[in-house]
Amino acid sequence: MDIRSFFNKPAQKSVEDFDIYSTAADTDAAIEAANTSVPGTCSTSTATVSAETSAQPIAASGCVVNDLGEKATGPKQPLLSSFPKHQIGDINRAFSLFYYHKFPWIEYIYQAWKCGRTSGSVAAQLSHSHQGTVQKNREYMCKSVDIIKLLAKLGLPFRGHREDADVETRGNYLSLCDLFSKYDPDFKSMQSKYFNCTSRDFQNEIIALCAELVRDEIAKKVHETGFLAVIADEAKSSKTEQLSVCIRYTVGLQIKERFICFVDCSNSRDAAGIVSGIKEGLQSCGLKDIPIIAQSYDGASVMSGHLSGVQQRIREEFPFAVYVHCMAHKLNLVLVESCTVNRDIKTSLNVIDKLYSMFAEPSNHFRFLMMQKTLALKPKEIVQPSETRWACKYRCVYAVKSQYSAIIRCLKEMEEEGEKWSVEASGLYHHMTRLHFITSIIILEEVLRVVHVTHKRLQGASTMADAASAVKSLRTHLQHCREESSWEATWMQVKRFCEDFSGICVDSSPQTGGKRKRTSRTPAGLSQYLVPTTLGQRDENETHWESESQTFKRQLYLPVLDTMLAELDRRFSTDAMALSVACDAVFSCDKNGIGPLLSTYASFKIHPQLVTAEMDLLKCTIPSPITLEKLTNEVRKDQYPNFYRLLQLALTLPVSSAASERSFSVMRSIRNWLRSAMAQDRFSDLSILHIESDLTANLSAEKIVDIYANRKKRRILLH
Repeated sequence: MDIRSFFNKPAQKSVEDFDIYSTAADTDAAIEAANTSVPGTCSTSTATVSAETSAQPIAASGCVVNDLGEKATGPKQPLLSSFPKHQIGDINRAFSLFYYHKFPWIEYIYQAWKCGRTSGSVAAQLSHSHQGTVQKNREYMCKSVDIIKLLAKLGLPFRGHREDADVETRGNYLSLCDLFSKYDPDFKSMQSKYFNCTSRDFQNEIIALCAELVRDEIAKKVHETGFLAVIADEAKSSKTEQLSVCIRYTVGLQIKERFICFVDCSNSRDAAGIVSGIKEGLQSCGLKDIPIIAQSYDGASVMSGHLSGVQQRIREEFPFAVYVHCMAHKLNLVLVESCTVNRDIKTSLNVIDKLYSMFAEPSNHFRFLMMQKTLALKPKEIVQPSETRWACKYRCVYAVKSQYSAIIRCLKEMEEEGEKWSVEASGLYHHMTRLHFITSIIILEEVLRVVHVTHKRLQGASTMADAASAVKSLRTHLQHCREESSWEATWMQVKRFCEDFSGICVDSSPQTGGKRKRTSRTPAGLSQYLVPTTLGQRDENETHWESESQTFKRQLYLPVLDTMLAELDRRFSTDAMALSVACDAVFSCDKNGIGPLLSTYASFKIHPQLVTAEMDLLKCTIPSPITLEKLTNEVRKDQYPNFYRLLQLALTLPVSSAASERSFSVMRSIRNWLRSAMAQDRFSDLSILHIESDLTANLSAEKIVDIYANRKKRRILLH
């Protein structure tokens, strides 16, 4: 029989004559008709078999290896004594044998149906395949998200100059993807597909998701506390003015200072624009309605103005938001003022500035490094003096003092005729070998060293009480420095320095030569004040009648100390430090000193009588001396609710704006001149992921993928 005629055999009945399902009685009647009415049909194809006894070759999975007909033998049409039944409505229906006559090419795949009963339905098998695809895609996405998290946490750039396949260096993100592909075949296969999660749109969306989760985590903790303090400052970055917005809050009784965002305030840098930027930053974190109990900025008039400054505009909405002038800034202003009180001090700092400019030139810098190596000195760079960088003055003075011998020898070599810098070197050499310069840098190094330590304490101070203690310690030290024994030790150091390096002979005997000049007299009304300048008079009027030691003490040493003490008393006055004293009383459980805090934050429902009673109980519970660490371990919210709230308020008060200052360092590293075209949102998101790296590290890649998948319909199967 021709195979083609077999498969093309005309139907013997119309389609309406049969139904795909039949009852069990119809099946038995049709078996005989099927065996007698299909001439030429292969017996193996139409043989009557039993559902229980039919035997076929079985694969390892339990399914029939060869369950379909072949072209040479024709379709397989088993004649079962009973076909599997399915309930349709109220009737159990089964396959009808009449379809063998209607459609001679039809097959009944019994063994495949039997395997389907054991391995699951077609829908189940398709669902299992779908789940496998989703799982594979999610694993690939999680690895891509982890790469983005790593680069953002480390503050590294993502993209390169060119990212073509033939470029060897394709940027950090694609390079890490290539590294993963090298050791992960599944990652490599996904990487070769069209949608491989390497586009900048995908990167920006994942970066935004990560930053959003970090801000949500911060907002969650702030909402638990119920109030916060704002820390803000602004700086220039790549032709834009960026406002850094940070907050301070407590988690339990642990202090947290977190960066929120950068806001571009280039369009409006006045008080109204800065306030709008602060509110925009808080709103981006979901903190717009949280009460602000304090605010800390620098001393610029636009920030600290009591009429229309930023702090006053914030207080119009939150009357209890006290303004705290950054204490590190205030101490720097004290230092700046003390360095301008004497002509020799100003001259010495100008000389150091010129030294920096000279040795910044490559050939001179190389000469300076070689001289340090020749003299077996530890290499140290000269730092440029600055009015705004807090630690700068101490570093530059200490560098010149420690590298004095190398600097002098370099200047001596450079002042030879024919040298490009001979004129400048000759002048600097002349100044540096004078006794006035040596005395100035030694006095400055001793004073600035203590101020530098205080600056560090203020930047790292956790509470206002710690800051007040640091300022008080500095004032006490400066008062001790005015004693004669302290000056004698300083003068001995000057003499040893001159003998070791300059060969200057310092004479301590009084100078009596020359005609005595008329002594200037300070008006009686100014006898209790420091007069840093004179009118038409020189400081050297009395130098001929006293020793060099006494002259430098009177003209240089004491004016610097007295100016610093006077500025400390003025800028850190009792009124300005009233809250610091109250915080100290809270941390020592002194109920007599907490009045300023209770009156300022009366709207926070802290019962005055109950809080004093709780403090009395704590004083009986905690052994003396009472410290903040002991209070943190002992005080519980359910046991001492009023004092717990008061303690949180005292801990939330900011000390300085150092958090914003630190963010500017990150700003300049992320948005450098190679990445100046970065969009504002991406820049702000990358900044928070880098600054708050501890929160970034805790982000779950699975959670990020879930949010990414649910935001909108994706081209890659993720659920």
